[in-house]
Amino acid sequence: MQTIYKSYIFIFILSLICFSCELDDTLPQNGPLPDGVSNTSANLDQFFGQEVTRSFFGEVVDTDSNPIPGVLIEIGNQQARTDINGIFSLRDVSTHEKFSYLKASASGYVTSGRSLRPSEGVNRVKIMLFSDSSTTTIQSGEEAQVTLPNGASIVFSGAYIDANGDSYTGSVRVTTNYLDPLDPHINEMMPGMLYGQDIQGEEAALETYGMISVELRGSVGNKINIDPNSPAEITFPVPTSLYNLAPDIIPLWSFDEDAGYWIEEGSAVFNGTAYVGSVTHFSFWNCDAPFRLVDFCIGVTDENGDPISNVTVILSSSNSPGESSGITDLNGEVCGKVPAGFSFDLSIENECDEIIYESVIGPFNQDTTIDVTAPILQYDHVFSAVGTVVNCNQEPITNGYVIFYLGDEVSYGTITNGQLNVVLFDCLSLDTLSYEIFDVDTLLSSGMIDVSIESPVTNLGEITVCSPSQEFIVYTISGEETVFYVANIVGYGNEDDNGYKVRVNGDHVVYNFNSSDRVLGSYTFDTTDNFEGLKVYLEDLKVDPSEPNTLVFELTAFGEIGEYIELEFSGAYTNLSGELKSVTGEMKVIRDH
Repeated sequence: MQTIYKSYIFIFILSLICFSCELDDTLPQNGPLPDGVSNTSANLDQFFGQEVTRSFFGEVVDTDSNPIPGVLIEIGNQQARTDINGIFSLRDVSTHEKFSYLKASASGYVTSGRSLRPSEGVNRVKIMLFSDSSTTTIQSGEEAQVTLPNGASIVFSGAYIDANGDSYTGSVRVTTNYLDPLDPHINEMMPGMLYGQDIQGEEAALETYGMISVELRGSVGNKINIDPNSPAEITFPVPTSLYNLAPDIIPLWSFDEDAGYWIEEGSAVFNGTAYVGSVTHFSFWNCDAPFRLVDFCIGVTDENGDPISNVTVILSSSNSPGESSGITDLNGEVCGKVPAGFSFDLSIENECDEIIYESVIGPFNQDTTIDVTAPILQYDHVFSAVGTVVNCNQEPITNGYVIFYLGDEVSYGTITNGQLNVVLFDCLSLDTLSYEIFDVDTLLSSGMIDVSIESPVTNLGEITVCSPSQEFIVYTISGEETVFYVANIVGYGNEDDNGYKVRVNGDHVVYNFNSSDRVLGSYTFDTTDNFEGLKVYLEDLKVDPSEPNTLVFELTAFGEIGEYIELEFSGAYTNLSGELKSVTGEMKVIRDH
């Protein structure tokens, strides 16, 4: 039996015990490292175990918890995009046994991602992205200070470089966000997890005293960075409740977006209210105290010895303001890494936030697995939802998910074999349940369905997932700028010549395709107005019609009204500004007329 997840698995990287450091109390800079020591190259692979195959299911939201469609999720050489619900699914991905990193990027948002130790089941993650709209514009060649309302600040010297390392001059758009270490959503907002590579090249658990993300873009939107020979001063305000715990000097860590973990680079001094340090480049920066790690697993079973899945395991300490948590998998287990040599308060909560187990565990000085027995989950508000899920051809759905709505509570679950057999917690003692099932591969859905709750089993019967519900247009220009349309798309079919137009937001024509028949296949790009024969026009590219291009469009579906128009395209062209560009993209749009 499967349990639906309301929450998402967070790896146990528990940085719960504060310690003091004794270093120079001058303002630190990221200068030369000791001979033979390099901390700028990610090299923790030796700790990640062998290559394995794992599956992932997750949600990407903004800082208001609204779903973000069209986010590119990358892990290794595999990728997926979030759908209209902000959901993504990656099946049978090649990754490490003890470490996986899912990178999340989208136009209009600061790139982030999630790291975790994957289990053999479907690993569930939640990623929260910052908007890049909170910006300040400064000028190169001038010293400038950018300050956030909470006191976080960056002082720029005025020297910048582009992606090739060449000097950049012009306007600089600065996007800055501060991550409060006491924010209950910090595990979702921060990139990776609290895990990093220290200055000796060893793995370390981290306890954060604050994070700042900084993204710099030039006048045409290109990513730039500060000149490493002209460091910037960065100030991290510390919450007042942490003043007595804050070390006088603390290591600084930058996030490596390719490796998926933090790397120690320099240190910062506590001035009584904030940490102040110097950095030579920008991404996410973090003030963290490091700890030696051990591998840790906990198994939760009931009094009959049966595993309890989807309960929240929480570890905390009186010596730290924070806590870390994980969700048990179908085997009742959750694993990760914890600081060695410390004891922890352990509590276990069910889906309705009721504590079902408490104890003190540790200390652990070597890799450890413990087993605990919790009471059998018998509550009036627990029931099973069962059913069979098929596609339009009455075949079992093997890559789908379900969203259950119980009042204001939203739960997600995966479907891998056409069977739905899940445990739900009706914490509000409701009479009705709403749900919708989505096929990730086809973007079809079941539509919203309402049923009466019957305890202990609510039988949903056979559910057919065959209704077009989502549409999108996505393309990437020259490997950098990604455009994604997911709303207000209208597909027009032409009854005379069976061509079509696709409009976004009313008058904006994205595609124009003319054909004397509906033959699926490859077509070339054309900007002429005579429309004799086959013509394809993509307005957004602003192609110069006087210059040659190699654009090719592959029409793979042209449905009836209410069905899909599908198109893939790629090639090179010259735009109206005389710039040579390349593009790859695809479109899946419901035909409305």
